[in-house]
Amino acid sequence: MVEQGLLSISKACRLTRLSRRSWYRPDPSLLRLERDQPIIDALNAIIQEPTHTRWGFWKCFYR
Repeated sequence: MVEQGLLSISKACRLTRLSRRSWYRPDPSLLRLERDQPIIDALNAIIQEPTHTRWGFWKCFYR
């Protein structure tokens, strides 16, 4: 409704009982995925190698 210009953001938030801060705040799970994507790609590349097909996460991740 906001995208079509029928309601302002504050009225739409009040109607749905959502805080305006939640409307403007980025989704933290998406930010985490963007930050961790190089690590995820590296671990997937290791697992795809024919010699490491049975390795799990903890074998690839140094603690």
